[in-house]
Amino acid sequence: MQSKTVVTVLLFAVCAGAQAQTFPVKPLKLVAPFPPGGLVDSAGRIAAEGMGAALGQPMVVENRPGASGKIAAEAVSRAPADGYTLFFANGTSHGSLPVMDPGFDPVKDFAPVGVIIYTPFILAANPGLMANSVAELVALARAQPGTINYATPGVGSAAHFAGELLRSQAGIDIVHVPFKGLAQAVQDVMGGAVQLTFDNAILQHLKAGKLKAIATTGLQRLEFLPEVATLDESGLKGYDIVGWAGVAVPIRTPPALIARLSEALRQTMSRPEVQNRLKALALSPMAGTPEHMARLTSESIARYRKIATESRMKFE
Repeated sequence: MQSKTVVTVLLFAVCAGAQAQTFPVKPLKLVAPFPPGGLVDSAGRIAAEGMGAALGQPMVVENRPGASGKIAAEAVSRAPADGYTLFFANGTSHGSLPVMDPGFDPVKDFAPVGVIIYTPFILAANPGLMANSVAELVALARAQPGTINYATPGVGSAAHFAGELLRSQAGIDIVHVPFKGLAQAVQDVMGGAVQLTFDNAILQHLKAGKLKAIATTGLQRLEFLPEVATLDESGLKGYDIVGWAGVAVPIRTPPALIARLSEALRQTMSRPEVQNRLKALALSPMAGTPEHMARLTSESIARYRKIATESRMKFE
C-alpha cells in the first residue's frame, strides 16, 4: 500500500511538471475588484499586458466591483485552480476586508503570486477647507466636531481604516461617507459635498488645484510629493497605512503553475518601461515574491485588526 502511495505521488509530480512546461495554452484572466478607469486599475492592466507577453498568451482584465472587493475575490476563489483565473489582490481584499468580514480569509482562499505596487495614501482635501496641515485640520475638527466628512470607496476599505485611525489618534470627530468606488468619492470631494479623502491616485487633481494634499500615510514622504509631510511626522506618531496591490490565484493552484506565473510577473516588473509607466501614474513598482506577498498580507491583516479594535470601528 505504501509503495502505491509513493508511485501516486511521483506520478502526480511528473504530471504537474509536464503541465507547467506547457502552461498556458489559452488566454488568461485577471479579475480586478474595482471599476475600470482608475490608476490602480491601470496598474493591473500594465501588469497583465506584461505577464501575457512573458507567458505567450494574452491576459485580459475583467472588472468586478462591489462589496469592497469581496464579490470579485469570492468569484476567483471558486474558479478552477488551473492558473488561468487570477485575482488582482490589494490591501483591502488582503488586509482590511477579512477584518471587517471574518467569513472571508485571503490566506485560506488564495495563494500569492507577487506584489506589483506599494504606495501610501494621500490625505487630500477640497481646496476650500480652511486647513492646510494636519495641525490645522485637527484644530478645525475639534472646533467643529461632526461637521467634517471623509469619503472612501466603501465600508471596510483601506481608506476607511485610514480615516478611523486618523480619528482615533487625533481624538477628533470626523464622519465616514462610503461610496461605491474611488472615482465617485474623489468627485464629491472636488465638488465640495465631502471635505476629505484618502487616495493614492489623485496626483493629476493635485496638480490641477482641484484637491490639496494635507499629508501622506506612510512613514516616508512620497518621492513625487516630497514637500508633503507624513501624518507620523505631523504629530500622529506611528501612523502608518500603505496601499499595495498584487496577483493571487485560488489556493489549490499547483505550485509549479504559481512558480510559472510568479516568474512571468518578475520578468514584467523588472522591465524599465513597465516601471516607468507605473511611476508616471505616481505609483511605486515592486517585484515581490510569493513569500513577500504572503508576509505583506499577514502584516496588513494584523495592522487593520489592531486599528479596528483600538478605534472601535463599526462596519455598518
